[in-house]
Amino acid sequence: MKTRFSLIVLALLATALPALAQVPSFDAEVDCDGIFMGGDSVPFVLEFQNQTLEQKQISFTLALSIPGVGDRTMTERTLSLGPDQDRIVSRQFNLPGGAPNGNYTLSITASDGVEMTFDTCSFNVVN
Repeated sequence: MKTRFSLIVLALLATALPALAQVPSFDAEVDCDGIFMGGDSVPFVLEFQNQTLEQKQISFTLALSIPGVGDRTMTERTLSLGPDQDRIVSRQFNLPGGAPNGNYTLSITASDGVEMTFDTCSFNVVN
């Protein structure tokens, strides 16, 4: 009976392990929205979460997709997150006076060298 119970427990663990293995060890998100005009300041928030008990080095790229122009890299940086640490960074950037009308997409791509995450947000420019 003990052997059968052990086999059942092992089978249950084996089915649970793939789900556990897919839990990301960190996350990076970007948040923005609203309607703006050329020359306005556009606020956005970056949030980084280390969901492990180890120190993490996160490299990230923040890019802006401009209607009719294409993608532009805004920044490329590396930051260090302590165990189970969250970091929220509020920033803004200024639109040029003649910014094209349309839907802009701000995206973040982040990696710890093993895993990668991606997030986007968008806002509109109406002149």
